[in-house]
Amino acid sequence: MGAWRDTNLRALLVGSLIVTMSFVGLAVTDAGPASASNPVSLYVAIGGTGNCTSPATACGSIHSAITTAQSGSYSGLNVTINVAAGVYIANETISASTLTSLAIVGAGAPATTVNGNHAGSVFTINTGTVTISGVTIENGSAPNGTGGGIFNGASLTVTGSTISNNDALGGGGIENYRGILTVRSSTISGNGGQAGGGIETVQGGLNISDSTLWGNTAITGGGIENLSSSMTITSSTLFANGATSNGGGIFTESGTDRIGATIVAGNDGSNCYDGTGGVVSSVGYNLTDDATGASCGFTQPTDVVNAHPQLGLLADNGGPTESLLPALGSPAIGAIPSSPATILNSVQVCPRADQRGVGSAGNCSIGAVEGGSVTPAPIITTFTPNRGPVGTVVTITGVNLSGATKVIVHGVTATITKDIATKIKIMVPAGATTGKIKVVTPGGTVKTGTFFTVT
Repeated sequence: MGAWRDTNLRALLVGSLIVTMSFVGLAVTDAGPASASNPVSLYVAIGGTGNCTSPATACGSIHSAITTAQSGSYSGLNVTINVAAGVYIANETISASTLTSLAIVGAGAPATTVNGNHAGSVFTINTGTVTISGVTIENGSAPNGTGGGIFNGASLTVTGSTISNNDALGGGGIENYRGILTVRSSTISGNGGQAGGGIETVQGGLNISDSTLWGNTAITGGGIENLSSSMTITSSTLFANGATSNGGGIFTESGTDRIGATIVAGNDGSNCYDGTGGVVSSVGYNLTDDATGASCGFTQPTDVVNAHPQLGLLADNGGPTESLLPALGSPAIGAIPSSPATILNSVQVCPRADQRGVGSAGNCSIGAVEGGSVTPAPIITTFTPNRGPVGTVVTITGVNLSGATKVIVHGVTATITKDIATKIKIMVPAGATTGKIKVVTPGGTVKTGTFFTVT
């Protein structure tokens, strides 16, 4: 399948996104260190009115701190911008080529939020070596461009952060265009775009480890779209992402993917899709609910196929970001041997510390986090028939359906006549109208993907 838009259009979109911004220079009273080997720290806090150079003289915006860092006073130095807890409105462009490195460090993803206010990308990174950690990036929007949360054209590492509820034409959460992007111990959730709802990478390099991609949507590549890039995914979870065309989890075209110790399951619109020239391959110890695992290249002897991972809801399971915890009894738990140590994609996946920083005990789990005690979330796969009058018996199939406390047909509670882990039977109640069927269980709430039509 050909790329849905060609490279020339891509370049045009990228060019439209990178907007030249004029900054007002701030007076810096504290001179930078004389030696380039010493790091420099700048400080941002809500209500700050200072020059950013100390906690007592914190400035009040990330914009001011970035302007200070790029003013020329710190050329050749390693600059860290410490952002205190709070919500900051920002649509920032970073050109850090004069710095050895630039780090933006929040007080933790639950505490420090950078909000794009639907006014453009939250961060546009053009040049330099940049790290973003300990923040939540949300509400970025580039409807006619790429990179709703972050656009990266340089060398960027995102760690211990949440990228959520952003949107763009391509790369709803993050667009990596001819850059090197590393994502560690982070959650990318609820982002949307036409291509690459969570991440789109084009002619670059992408490395993901110990991270969760959940609930991202697109036409192609709900979780990730890889166009002519080299990508590795290790010890991560791609679950409940969706694509209306192909590649609900991963869409790859003219790119190469090497996946290890990762869950790719429960994605709508196929877990993986290889377009023209795309190569998705396993380096071992992956898990999918695909019958054979072939769509994701999960054909190694250590891969687990045709298995549901039994994950809980996206929740605070400890650590800096929300995650999906495998329930006790999940086939992901204990699947990777700890002795001798298992190394995939040059990453030690067992023994390990997971996305939350929790160490493994014995053999390790496939996916971003080690297993625990949690009620797995329900998933609906089919329901039949899909139309009928009041009183029709409807059979709903899926997994984790036992213990349903309520089934609702477009706002009206139905009578449950059968309830087991893989099947629920209901009678369409009086007063119900055409709509989706909602199932409520101790593990969470799920709706059917399509409507039941009341005749």
